[in-house]
Amino acid sequence: MTIANFLKDKGYFTKLIGKWHLGHNYTLPTDRGFDSFFGLPYSHEEGFPGPQPEDLVSSFFFFFDDHNYQPQKHFMFLGQTFFFFFGMPCAKPQKKKKKKEQPVNLSTLTPRYNDEVIEFLTNMSSSDRRFLLYMAYEQPHVPLFVSPGYNNRSRRGLYGDSVQEMDSSIGLVISTLERLGMINNTLIIVSSDNGAWVNPSSGMPHPTVTYTFDGGSNAPFRGGKGSTWEGGIHVPAIMWYPAQIPPKSLCMSPITNMDILPTLAEWLNFSLPTDRTYDGVSVLSHLLNPSQCSNSTNDPRQYVYYWRDHLLYAVRYKGYKAHYITRPGFGMEPPIRHDPPLLYNIEWDPAESVELNTSLPEYQQILQIIDSAKTKNENDVYSDMGPALFDQSSYRVVPCCDKGYNVTQAIEFWKQDDDAGLALWDECVCNYKP
Repeated sequence: MTIANFLKDKGYFTKLIGKWHLGHNYTLPTDRGFDSFFGLPYSHEEGFPGPQPEDLVSSFFFFFDDHNYQPQKHFMFLGQTFFFFFGMPCAKPQKKKKKKEQPVNLSTLTPRYNDEVIEFLTNMSSSDRRFLLYMAYEQPHVPLFVSPGYNNRSRRGLYGDSVQEMDSSIGLVISTLERLGMINNTLIIVSSDNGAWVNPSSGMPHPTVTYTFDGGSNAPFRGGKGSTWEGGIHVPAIMWYPAQIPPKSLCMSPITNMDILPTLAEWLNFSLPTDRTYDGVSVLSHLLNPSQCSNSTNDPRQYVYYWRDHLLYAVRYKGYKAHYITRPGFGMEPPIRHDPPLLYNIEWDPAESVELNTSLPEYQQILQIIDSAKTKNENDVYSDMGPALFDQSSYRVVPCCDKGYNVTQAIEFWKQDDDAGLALWDECVCNYKP
């Protein structure tokens, strides 16, 4: 169940504009609860032949679902990137989907998203039906890109230019809501899926790709995207609903993206299905009354679990965080296991720079609580783990090019275990000329 199909079943019209990154093996947004989709079904660097030209990605679909929707009304859910899934293609696109452009010209991508969102909101303003809009930008993911009007606009180079264009697009959405008289009954959520990428490259270990400043800064947090240090996980969240959320309020209680669904359900007085376990909890009481955030004993979420792939790397309990495994975000460095785990007070030490002495009785008690929670969470996850669509990928399906390719070459690149193998698979399969 996704937020989209949950709200769709309650009468909301659901639309996604932007990045999906779940592929198209019967996993397009329109197969997962969205009535309409305009965007990329993969991350825009997949198939990037690099390092030049960055504005033409050679191996991408650009999909538009021309679902004949009727205009509807005023409930909106906006975010930069709330969910980040990896998926490989396994089938050709289903009917009723249109490939709008291949290759995708990234320099025109965000302006087209802007046009699409203005048209959508304009149509919805004349309807009585509520809606969910999920807007997920490719920016500022590598390879970096901007439309022509944003070149050299910032003091932070291409990365700063990319952030400025995304910021301008979010501003355009908000100003459109204001112009249409929808701003006061629209819930807006802006957040991210992970911390900034701090690796000095365009995401591929290639000797010609050395753009040192393509990533952002996660200061004061340690680490970056892909790691379970706070710099990889801890991101901002901004929520706007002037009728109920107090203006200029601040909440330091831990909240995760998984909490959005149960929070919306409680807010809208919708019941969630009872046939499953939910990783999220409702944080509605803290949104509506931020004064509760000052006392950690009131936090609706007492634990945060830091999973990486199929392993639980770290657990947070109140202000304490225990690392059982640590590893840099990307690269070939092996994971390091810690017994006893590394323990930090991340409310007092958000940089995770002062390791606590776990031989002291007070911290031993904390670790016992965290150990118990870790075991329970692992049992819950492993007992309910199904097969991954990723493992059902086919070498014989070309995700992007309407021409033949070398199957032996595809299998060879696919079997490489590092990120370079994946990038080469995309490049050589999609650009192969028989």
